[in-house]
Amino acid sequence: RADLEREIDLIEEVARIHGYEKIVENRPIPVTTAPRGRRERVEDAIREALTAMGIDEAVTFSLVEDALAAPVTAEAAEVQPLRVSHSSRKRENALRRSLIPSLLAVRRHNEAHGVADARVFEIADVYIPREEGTMPAEPPRLAVVAGLDFRGLKGIVETLLRSLLVAEPLSAEPASLPMFTEGRAATLSLGDVRLGWMGEVDAARRDAFDLRNECSACELDLGVLLEKARTVAQYRPLPSYPAVVRDLSLVLDRNVAWAELAAVVRDAAGPTFRQTDYLDTFRGGNLPDDKQSVHFALTFRG
Repeated sequence: RADLEREIDLIEEVARIHGYEKIVENRPIPVTTAPRGRRERVEDAIREALTAMGIDEAVTFSLVEDALAAPVTAEAAEVQPLRVSHSSRKRENALRRSLIPSLLAVRRHNEAHGVADARVFEIADVYIPREEGTMPAEPPRLAVVAGLDFRGLKGIVETLLRSLLVAEPLSAEPASLPMFTEGRAATLSLGDVRLGWMGEVDAARRDAFDLRNECSACELDLGVLLEKARTVAQYRPLPSYPAVVRDLSLVLDRNVAWAELAAVVRDAAGPTFRQTDYLDTFRGGNLPDDKQSVHFALTFRG
């Protein structure tokens, strides 16, 4: 038979000779549920934590117009985004390199329809160009946009990490990022591993998106969260004695960052030290122009 080109052609011929009427029609097909992988479990935990904080999930397109293809970092801005050539994609033909611009567009849409403070997040891949002739990197990211200041959004990130049972401490180092206000942006790390970026969205960027209200945004490397998150809670016995909390106010140079002070406190506080919490910073009044008073709380437990 010269017309037999595929395996199924031969199977159909055998079935015809054997007789279609002899083939059993009611044979049960086994169906089993596939176990959820680690990424699915961690993503579900992220969704549960963020929605519990009043943040809604958004789903946006990977193909965007040029205004939404802007990256977070200056290094990524030096490389042009990947594009597709198709008659149905004349404007939205760039593959996004960050989720934040798409979420800013979602916030703009909500503002235009009477929702002044839409808090949204998205979990999706971004597309980072590499050398010509090679496939782009497609790292998974988590982004959050909300009408909060820097400290408010950082608190959301810290709460998320606690819900994921991440053991490594979160640190924020000041950074200059084109999407954020100068002096109000930071690079986030877990130990020595970079987690992502966050900051208050620059006024010029907000104007470009026709946003009326101030907001902050962060973008985290989902791959790092997948590695660091613990999906099974670990048992620890309850403490036998109540904690002791003491507040301190220290007058420091203005260029001393909270991260530096917190590191010194952790090293000097002794074996019963459990955590330090930033409270506020006072400047002006009787203090010299180059000084600041930092107020924080120390928690001790035996």
